[in-house]
Amino acid sequence: MQRLDSGFAIGSRRYAWGTTFEQFVAETAPEGRQRSAHSLVLRCDSALGIAAISAEVTAPRADRPILQLCYQLAPVAGDPMPAPDQLMRRLSEAFGVPDSSSNYELPGSGDPSGSVRYYAGWNSGAFGIGLSLYGAPRETEFGVAPGCLWLSWSPVMAARPYLADWRDRAEELARRQPTDMTGFRFGLEQQPVFGTGGSSGTREANYVLYHPELLPTPPSVAALAGEGGAVFWRGGEDWCASTAWDTVMLAEAQGHIAWNDVAPAKGGGFSEISIGRWAVRDRHGSRPIRDAAEHLARTLGVSINHNTGYDC
Repeated sequence: MQRLDSGFAIGSRRYAWGTTFEQFVAETAPEGRQRSAHSLVLRCDSALGIAAISAEVTAPRADRPILQLCYQLAPVAGDPMPAPDQLMRRLSEAFGVPDSSSNYELPGSGDPSGSVRYYAGWNSGAFGIGLSLYGAPRETEFGVAPGCLWLSWSPVMAARPYLADWRDRAEELARRQPTDMTGFRFGLEQQPVFGTGGSSGTREANYVLYHPELLPTPPSVAALAGEGGAVFWRGGEDWCASTAWDTVMLAEAQGHIAWNDVAPAKGGGFSEISIGRWAVRDRHGSRPIRDAAEHLARTLGVSINHNTGYDC
């Protein structure tokens, strides 16, 4: 694969891998359309040597590195529906034979521009490239595109500069003596935010990049929580909320604590306490969820947003 170590390009300007979304916006002051606090679409006339009309840069958070770029491609020689070979020759010369490629049958109904008729992908471990050709020309922010090129950077590599600080905070939390522990048991099994699959390095990278406020739960607290519960406890001066896997400090989550009671409709409904990305869930009308919410509000003096609705 062609070397991509030096970074990524937006038109004629290159940016080093590790550039955060905040830095990108501050350095370029781009005229684009911001889709979120960490995603921006702007004009771009070239993508890995292929004519383009725009690029979308995306990071896990505004203060974390850009991990993915999506370049909307320009029509090839005026052809709004180029054959895969018209683009694959150039990409194969630069990056070699793709690791995977597939043609897809378009659905019999609906807008074909929302489907993909051809995909090819290259993966070096550190970088990934993907070519998607749409089932019909697609309207985008800056014009009609026949397809897009994806360029991504390894989350494990992106997390390296931030990993030591996250581990230090995790170790500091683990050294605290848990006091005032109150546990609640729910009818549903809880899950870690980033699951248990994949390598430990990938899971750590996901926490560091997407939710560094979440830390591993200390063993004594995890034992009390079990796989179906939550524990609210004090570590030094800080109140914390924990499942068996994930812990968040309540002081860092003020304004983002909610008790969501969603009644059955199309779905079965649920009751949930969410503290930012941290959450525990049970069946609709769950008394343990209610008790946990009341404990947070009454005993810990935490402000909770109580939301109700239907599972539509």
